Amino acid sequence: MVGISLATFGAYIYLSLSNNLMHNADRSLNEMSNSINQIISNKAIHSDTTDIKDKTALVDTSAVKSGTSSDSTKELIEDLNFSDERVLSVIYDDIIMNAVNYYIQISDPNNEIIWRSTNLDDHHLPLTATKAQIKSIDQDSLKYVNNNMRRNAELLLCADIKGEPGDSVITEGFIKGNDIRIMVKRTQNAVISVGYSTEVIEKQTGFIVNILLVTIPIILIISGLGGFFLATVSMKPINDIIKTVNDIRVTNLSRRLPNIQVDDEIGRLTKTLNEMIARLENSFTQIRQFTSDASHELKTPLTIMRGELEIALIKQLSKQEYMRIIASSLDEVIRLTNVVENLLELSRADAGNVKLNFQEKSLTRLMVDIIEDAYILAEQNNIIVSSSVDPDVVFEYDAVKLHQAILNIIDNAIKYTPKYGKIFIELKKRSNYAHIVIADTGMGIAKDALEHIFDRFFRIDKSRSSEIKGSGLGLSIVFWIIKAHNGEINVNSEVNQGTEFVIKLPLNRMNPGEPYIPYGDDDSNYYGSPY
Repeated sequence: MVGISLATFGAYIYLSLSNNLMHNADRSLNEMSNSINQIISNKAIHSDTTDIKDKTALVDTSAVKSGTSSDSTKELIEDLNFSDERVLSVIYDDIIMNAVNYYIQISDPNNEIIWRSTNLDDHHLPLTATKAQIKSIDQDSLKYVNNNMRRNAELLLCADIKGEPGDSVITEGFIKGNDIRIMVKRTQNAVISVGYSTEVIEKQTGFIVNILLVTIPIILIISGLGGFFLATVSMKPINDIIKTVNDIRVTNLSRRLPNIQVDDEIGRLTKTLNEMIARLENSFTQIRQFTSDASHELKTPLTIMRGELEIALIKQLSKQEYMRIIASSLDEVIRLTNVVENLLELSRADAGNVKLNFQEKSLTRLMVDIIEDAYILAEQNNIIVSSSVDPDVVFEYDAVKLHQAILNIIDNAIKYTPKYGKIFIELKKRSNYAHIVIADTGMGIAKDALEHIFDRFFRIDKSRSSEIKGSGLGLSIVFWIIKAHNGEINVNSEVNQGTEFVIKLPLNRMNPGEPYIPYGDDDSNYYGSPY
């Protein structure tokens, strides 16, 4: 691609230079013709001698057109005392090319050659045909002239040539083995033919071609070597990344890619890959922990059931003892069922297969129902339940799932709050959000455990896990349900001081923070309170 670009650039430079030189040379030919014509005209008009005035008077338009002033024009031009030095001075004054490469020929209006530059030797430059000649040339002669134009045909015939003053044409010829470019201009006083050798242009363009032929391969070689070096240097970090990624296995997910401080594409790629590996490591760690915890949760009831069933098989027991073993086994089966059901629910939630049933309902009524259940659950441990519920909190939510989430938190509060403790439940509507607060005076949670309480199978006090029934999946389900409602849940706790759960639900689930406009429901105006 680089070679094609350079070749195209070189061709453009060559053609541009060649065209520009040719254009300048043609312009200089025209300027030279005009200068020579000006010298002839000035000599004819401003001569102080009577003889010259008489000669000038003969050179008028009608004479030129009729061809009767040949002798007068010849005498006038010869009287100018042309010499090569005079012509060369004109060339040096009006053009920038090398005068040695120019050929000049001056003829009278009847195409009789009067003067030629000495470098023409026996050669002559072409002329434009007069009116009489144009009329006398037949088609065969015209074909002959056109075919031999490049070989210095005596006459040039073109479509715009009329044989009158003002005719001019640029053509090409061949003199002394060299190609020349020729301008022929017919004026009132003479026919001026000026040619120049294209050798200068050919040399200059050839010089450019030689430079391009040398420099382009050198540039390609240097570019190739430089590109190889830069590619090697720039690809080294990528090669290191590839090598490190290939070496990372499940057993060493803690390994990270080399840290690149430069803020470029490779640096950002390295950072992104390290973040991805960190997420994978965290996921694998959670999977391992989940597997271990799930095994532990399932192993304990199975061990209890096995032990009791073995006793029932080995020993002869009374009916009451058999009933006790069956009842105990049934409790463990129920516990295992709850664990499996919770795991399946979380698994379906992770896969996005759980569809929530959002309907416009009164959250006030739901909280009243939940508080009634809390009274019943807390009564067994003599725990005091107090509450504060705002009326008319209505929005779209999944009543079943949200009831499950709030009741799970209340159930945990009752489990971890000693007898005669207190639980406070609150629902407040604030700035297009519903705030639910559940606080207790229980055992509290250590600060290092707060960040893990929503992890699956996490138990705050594992030493008491056998005493307090639970699978360690309740708060994980709570977290998922609140997030499914685009809500937030936060926990504040101190050991032996109690725990406070704060749930923040947007009333406008699709546009959190925006007002929600109820569209009406049978129970939306229920303000009932148990107090």
